[in-house]
Amino acid sequence: MSSGIYFTFHGPLLHIAEDLAPRVRRQQQLATIPVKGASPVFGVQSRLEIRQLQQDVDQFNLYLLGLQKMQAVNQSDPMSWYQIAGIHGMPYIPWDDVQAAPGQDDNGYCAHYSTLFLTWHRPYLALFEQVLYEKVTEAANEFPTGALRQRYAQAAMSFRIPYWDWAAEPPDGGPVLPDCVTSPKVNVTVPSHDNATTVITEISNPLYSYVFHPLVPSDFMYDPDLVQFTLYPQTLRAPSSTNANATSDERASASAMANAQSNLQDRVYNLMTSSKNYTTVCTEMWYDENDDTGFDSIEAVHDVIHNNVGLSGHMTYLQYSAFDPVFWLHHAMVDRLFALWQVINPESFIEPAVQWQPTFTYAANTTEDGNSPSISDIQAAVNNMYGRSSAASSLYSKSLSRFHSEERGTEASPTTEEASLANATTSTGARRQYITTIRADKMGLGDSFSVYVFVGPFNDGDSSGWRSEPNLVGTHGFFANLGGMKTEVPLMASGTVPLTSALADKVESDELSGLGVEEVSIYLRQNLSWRVMKADGCVVSSNDVPRLTVGVVSADVQPAPTMDRFPTWGPFTSHPNITEGMAGGLCTGEPVSGTSAGQG
Repeated sequence: MSSGIYFTFHGPLLHIAEDLAPRVRRQQQLATIPVKGASPVFGVQSRLEIRQLQQDVDQFNLYLLGLQKMQAVNQSDPMSWYQIAGIHGMPYIPWDDVQAAPGQDDNGYCAHYSTLFLTWHRPYLALFEQVLYEKVTEAANEFPTGALRQRYAQAAMSFRIPYWDWAAEPPDGGPVLPDCVTSPKVNVTVPSHDNATTVITEISNPLYSYVFHPLVPSDFMYDPDLVQFTLYPQTLRAPSSTNANATSDERASASAMANAQSNLQDRVYNLMTSSKNYTTVCTEMWYDENDDTGFDSIEAVHDVIHNNVGLSGHMTYLQYSAFDPVFWLHHAMVDRLFALWQVINPESFIEPAVQWQPTFTYAANTTEDGNSPSISDIQAAVNNMYGRSSAASSLYSKSLSRFHSEERGTEASPTTEEASLANATTSTGARRQYITTIRADKMGLGDSFSVYVFVGPFNDGDSSGWRSEPNLVGTHGFFANLGGMKTEVPLMASGTVPLTSALADKVESDELSGLGVEEVSIYLRQNLSWRVMKADGCVVSSNDVPRLTVGVVSADVQPAPTMDRFPTWGPFTSHPNITEGMAGGLCTGEPVSGTSAGQG
């Protein structure tokens, strides 16, 4: 078995491409369909951010044509879009004759709430990339022989699936959710009818939705009281109703992602710079033995995108999400973050751990395990991509701040906000960072749900406007099965909403006198609040969310000395005096480290 992860640089950003040939162990069976990833014949290639891929007109054209071809494959074919998407969740049938473990035929194969979350999705992406690469090659070979075909063949050789970077600031002020995935129609270049030249034609955008052909209602029946997914003839985002004629409201999804971006950027940077243990950075499972950096994880951040893009559509739910084309862009980004983290932390990997959420091939309470460039280069790239928010930039030394100023062609004079962050220092020069911690039973509401964190007043009576409230700091999403999941114990999951950037804004507007612990504690006690909303838009009292606990922690962080180094995080301190007595608030004496994964 050959397996590897290769890194290349493309402009200022870091990308990854894989040459993977894993044999996935499922009940000690070997699959008959080899998962190899895209062809390595033409060498290691980069996965590009979707907006960078668009700049290569020929390759982006082939990407759209390849997606169109893949989505058109008969749904009974194991290499079809339908069958590959179905591996992740419903219709809960064997793929490639890999049978369910006893009593587990009401689950998908995917590993969530699991230490296998990142490593399971990597070969899954490789399978998708392998099939799509074949379709891209087919599309290239349909162009007229000669110079045109050679041009498209050249573009096809280096194709790899793109990722969508939902954490970085969009280039040129564009939308966080790219236009190329929100337009129902798209123009493509195809061979002319006589195959002598090319023509431009309009097609249904394969990045916008997948159209079932046919829709098989029984494949999507999970709960007799929740039948909308047995009616929708195509994948939807923010569906207008639960009826068969529902349409997507892409503006709602785009707005939700736009409002989440800056907080996602902070969360990604915090994870990359502070998390050193694979188990805690991988999974949202909440452990007693979590160290002080175990509040957040790549899986927990990933949940927010599912909830914000789906907004009760297919992306919102474990069993349906992989049918939405944006799923693959999202998970390519998740895999990229995993690869970055691996290079920075080469000594940490899977340790045996109990898997509390069952899958198609193993039951709950099963123990499972997992049988380049310099680190400074990766750290510089992470600083450049995700370290630009005011909270993160306060963790730079003066030399690193100058680096960003010179890159922007501006003077290095600090803003009021940057100055206030810089002033939140200790006697050792450390900068203080504040974070909201959130944990709950992720399946407790029988629906995906989000926790909205506000600092300051907001219109409590209009939940439809919460996503655009000026005082919304961020949201944390719990990505669940529609209708819940039968589990032996509560699935306690955790995540964070960083607060430092929002608090710095309050200092700049003279609402907060400074970022010292005493000032911040008093201010947050009066101004911090949170609300819970299910994916279907129903507001739920915090008291009614099973085991919801929201707290605030702070840490002193030594700034990075240079652009190719990370800041050094100190231990976290809990501040239960801020949240005590609030519905769902952490109380004095209650351990911020939570309870064991899978326990109440």
